[in-house]
Amino acid sequence: MSTKQNEFIDDPSCNYYEYNVIEIESSIRWKETLFTRTVENDDRVLQHENRENCKMACINENTFTCKHVEFGQFIPEFLGTCFLSAAPLAETTTFDGTTGMHVYEPEKMTFSERMCPGEAWVKRGSFCYLVSCDVGNMQYARAQCASYEATLTSVHDMNEGLFIDWLVKNEAGVDSTTCNTGHMYIGLSTNNNGSTWEWDDGSAYDYSHWEAPESTLLETIQQCAIITGASWINVPCHSGAGLILKACDAYKKETHQRPESG
Repeated sequence: MSTKQNEFIDDPSCNYYEYNVIEIESSIRWKETLFTRTVENDDRVLQHENRENCKMACINENTFTCKHVEFGQFIPEFLGTCFLSAAPLAETTTFDGTTGMHVYEPEKMTFSERMCPGEAWVKRGSFCYLVSCDVGNMQYARAQCASYEATLTSVHDMNEGLFIDWLVKNEAGVDSTTCNTGHMYIGLSTNNNGSTWEWDDGSAYDYSHWEAPESTLLETIQQCAIITGASWINVPCHSGAGLILKACDAYKKETHQRPESG
């Protein structure tokens, strides 16, 4: 049996969902300006590129930290040429006089600017979610979440549950070796044999989607919830499973990686 609430309003900084918007957002935004061609700052030069490849080359550069890109989009002598520079544009003082260069400066976005910590996270409404197939018990799952200043996910209506089910199935398609069971910890537990259930993030227990009545499944007083597809089961908290992290978009920690396996 499921109870349903149309809108979860708890934390005033995270108080709405946009159910139909599922998007993976980058942690990089680009400041674009039209500028004159700089000199003495070309740390790498690429030919026959387009604008997007030029910007990606800056992000992926591993021999120096790329601070700005100059791209000759419409200038015949520099057409398709991509200049990567380790010098910030603000510190550049030497120019060759060629105007009309497209200059791009990468800027890291923070969670407070409505971005997720990295491309592995998926943003939905005011929250960001991450599925990790790294198997451990509930204590381990909570420790992984703490490293991101996140919590194990809470679920507050059918739409959010279906969204999380989509996330798990999507991750299983990427990592079928460790994600093939689809068993993932969510942030729900009981310390009194199911008399009350509590979410790790402190939100209200206003929705449930148990595969069977949870009271018939209890084996010990302390139990934790695992999502299996769109349904939930409760298991002893020492059971092994993956985890689903959830964080409010006010989160500002600049960690851009998945939890490490092992």
